[in-house]
Amino acid sequence: MKKHYWPVLVAGALLACVVSCVAATSPNTSTTPTAWVQTMVAQSSLSSSVSSGTVPTAYLPYYTPFPFATVLNDSYSLGTLTAASSVSTLTRYMISASGAYCSIGTPSSSAETTLSFAGTPTTIKGVLSELVEAVSDSAVSGGFRLDSELHSLYSVDVNSSGNLVFQNVWGTATAPSGRGYLVFTYDGTTKLLQAKAHYSYNPSTYTRTLDSSFTTKDYYVKVTNPTASLVASSANATQLTFYTSPVNVAIPTDFNPSATLYQSNSRVALTSTLVGTTIANMDSKVVQNLSSKYTAQVSAKGDVTATETAASTMLDTIMSHSTLRYPKKLYLAFRHGLLNSTLAADGVSNGTLGMNAVPYVYFTDEQDSAGTYHPFMCIANYSITDKPNRLVDVRRPPGDGVGDGYSSQKVTRDAVLELDLVKIPLKDYGLVTAVTENTLLATLLGEVSSSTDTASVYNYASTSGVGFTVDGSMLYPTLNNTLVTTQSNAEITSLGNHVGQGMGLHYHADGHIAMNNDLQLYNINDYKNQAHPPLIGFGLDGVALFGVYESFYPSMDGYSTELDSFGGHTHGTYGYHYHSHTMSATTTAGTSYTIDVLMKGAWKGLINSIPEFWDTAKKEPAYSMAQSHKYVGKP
Repeated sequence: MKKHYWPVLVAGALLACVVSCVAATSPNTSTTPTAWVQTMVAQSSLSSSVSSGTVPTAYLPYYTPFPFATVLNDSYSLGTLTAASSVSTLTRYMISASGAYCSIGTPSSSAETTLSFAGTPTTIKGVLSELVEAVSDSAVSGGFRLDSELHSLYSVDVNSSGNLVFQNVWGTATAPSGRGYLVFTYDGTTKLLQAKAHYSYNPSTYTRTLDSSFTTKDYYVKVTNPTASLVASSANATQLTFYTSPVNVAIPTDFNPSATLYQSNSRVALTSTLVGTTIANMDSKVVQNLSSKYTAQVSAKGDVTATETAASTMLDTIMSHSTLRYPKKLYLAFRHGLLNSTLAADGVSNGTLGMNAVPYVYFTDEQDSAGTYHPFMCIANYSITDKPNRLVDVRRPPGDGVGDGYSSQKVTRDAVLELDLVKIPLKDYGLVTAVTENTLLATLLGEVSSSTDTASVYNYASTSGVGFTVDGSMLYPTLNNTLVTTQSNAEITSLGNHVGQGMGLHYHADGHIAMNNDLQLYNINDYKNQAHPPLIGFGLDGVALFGVYESFYPSMDGYSTELDSFGGHTHGTYGYHYHSHTMSATTTAGTSYTIDVLMKGAWKGLINSIPEFWDTAKKEPAYSMAQSHKYVGKP
């Protein structure tokens, strides 16, 4: 189901945002990078290598962010840590035993991976591997489970050999049997970690049940470096120090300005229908059903020389009879970024670590009945991101729509693979001067029958996707269909994304602006030695989306050119394009906050002449894999 479901709101609980009427501003107001950011900036470099994950210099000044798999390899200096006297829920920690830190191994086809105590991390992957998140559990007063930060499907358990391990208990992996997760308590005085309860996981139903036959209840954790186990006597246990995370990944204030409390609703259960999508499904729907005219562009997954050459050749053919909105190298740069986005964090329930978030990108070149060409960039994707999604942190996630009011609904905290086929028009169909020039089959404004608002760049927008990001996700409007920002309603992760009823990840806000922690869609490290902010996405209208202007890079092209009400501008030879930006806002309670905008919602690009733009049955833009027309390459 592509329709995004928004939770039913209890009367009187709605906190509508009041958006400032001032024009969007260009630069980010931050003045200096954080220590982590400074380190990352110093390490930035571009390469001309196609296989390295960086954009070839031939595509400059257009480039895309470093994919997360590349970011993980950057060096990192741990610095001084702060010890915690107690453990709080939804807080990240590094757990130390005599200077060694609890760390997760690299997941494989097995649902179990190692828990070991490793040395001081020297890379970003190292520190994220050594971070665990404490998540409260009602089975025990003050109890919590421990989830891996990097691979969030994995929680700490004890295996049949008596060793502590990380087990996949939030995904669909089927082996080994008998796995689950432990519930711990921690004594800040004695520094002892104690197992108080155990949940068993059923890989057939994807459910977790409290284990009444747990035989090592009240046992303590003992570390025999590098392994850990449970022991009956506190005298044999190991003192463990919980250090608060050196990396800030908590929900930022601007993503929860009203301090909405954490909703403890049960999470929507995974089902065979929800997790039925596989990598093989993608291949059968793209590779096997594509016109022979385009198959050379999808002869292999990811970014390889042969498919890049075929894509470049097709763009040359298109340019022989059509004028593109942007230079050829901008589209090739975006293609390169898409195909280098691989799942580097195991947090998608039925995903596979290392899989391509976007396996195929191809360009089509077809004519309508009047002989007019309508070329497209077609993006076959799973609507996932390549990085940790942190869905467990969301304060008030979308509900499943089942029940009488939000309090009785289950909420969405799991991401699954979807099969989407996004088509970005390459042709310049023009720009609107007013939002209502575009004819929409349904709008956010129209969803609120009692609304007296007039059409704006926020509410005259699609009820589902409005764009696509370079890491493989759909991009939705800033407002939801109660005309509230997802930020003010505390519906999104620190990345600025979440999942709706269909469990597909998508963005609503810019986590980079709000967090600046280098674990986002794009990061400050992407700016060094560049002439312009990075290319991070496209509107479905064909208008390119670039990152925010950062105040510590004031010499970038277009820095002083004000953004219009749509969040875009034109400068130099770049053509009209969008930028992430900030807007001032207040809740109805008078709390001020900043809207961190990726796209407001309305399209500046004229869409009325774009063929097959709409899914007329759903009254949404068409980006389902079910599309079967010639403009997506179907014979």
